[in-house]
Amino acid sequence: MLCEKRFPAMAADPDDAELIAFAPEKVARAVPADAVLRVAEDAYGLGPLAEMGDLGGAFNLNLLVRSPAGAHVLRVHRPWVTSDWVATLHRAKGLLAQSGIPVCQPIRTRAGEAMLVVDGRVVEVEPFVAHDARADTWPRDVRAFAMLARLHDAFAQDGLGLFVPPRVSNYGTPLQLERWLAKTERLVLGRLEEDERRRGLEAERALSICRATRDVLGWFGAWWETVGEQLPRLLTHGDYGGGNVLFQNDQVIAILDFDFLDFRERVFDLAYSLYWALVRGAPDVPFEWISWTSAAAALAAYDATTEYPLTESEWRALPAEMVRVPLYWVATACFSGDSIGEVVRMAAGVDRARWLADHQAHVADELRRA
Repeated sequence: MLCEKRFPAMAADPDDAELIAFAPEKVARAVPADAVLRVAEDAYGLGPLAEMGDLGGAFNLNLLVRSPAGAHVLRVHRPWVTSDWVATLHRAKGLLAQSGIPVCQPIRTRAGEAMLVVDGRVVEVEPFVAHDARADTWPRDVRAFAMLARLHDAFAQDGLGLFVPPRVSNYGTPLQLERWLAKTERLVLGRLEEDERRRGLEAERALSICRATRDVLGWFGAWWETVGEQLPRLLTHGDYGGGNVLFQNDQVIAILDFDFLDFRERVFDLAYSLYWALVRGAPDVPFEWISWTSAAAALAAYDATTEYPLTESEWRALPAEMVRVPLYWVATACFSGDSIGEVVRMAAGVDRARWLADHQAHVADELRRA
């Protein structure tokens, strides 16, 4: 089939050393510093830079700065991020820009460099994109999913050459999830034994959630072996939707945050975005009570735009790929500074995952009904 010819195979499962060695909590997110501003000011020749505020971002410092040359975003990466990885992102965004996809290209220094290294951290500067909305409503998600189809098509048609995979992501194979979940369970048990009186009830609840996660992970692993590993793959954004898709006058004007870019099954991009759109739209409503109509409309926009419509196996895989999302965040709680709290916060997510696993065929039919 066309998809199988176009989409490269996924690399073998990496060891989980990348999360053990590069967990975000072990190396702090950068903080605004005059020294970085002055180095960037000199290197880029933009004129005096004035800090306007932190734009947020879980991994990177994204600092809005202003100068006589206009508004820019000064991005300071975590120390584990290498120049090779950032160069991979630049090549990917360059390819997308050539295909008419709205992405921010890095500004080059006066010496012609696309990035700096300051105190062991990679630093970039991009134009700031003024916008009036994000992909945070279903009508905008319909447009965002159509744009995602164009992004996937661009990646399906062209390669990047040498690809450097990310060291930290939001995706795990069943084997990786199993290893990480075992570490999380050991941490929870250890905390329960150390401080049974003060945190005993919360730790007991976290342990129960971990066990429920393991049950659903068993289902997901069996599905993965029979179906998931055979799905069409390509370069995926990895964290599409929400604040990473900017709008102006109801049109997509910028796609941000390619930090999780990697070769995966393409349906993961759709499922990840759908999962969080559903939670964002009704955070306290169990999945069994929601309407799937809006999600189906977003998928229909994707399928009508792409040159490679979703295969039957991909439509059937969407609920299973959504199952992966909360399982990942429970499993990787061991890399946070509050493993018990992280697990407890995902309790509703595990309930959603279990329901999706039990109703996979029904949900797949609903998502295809638009």
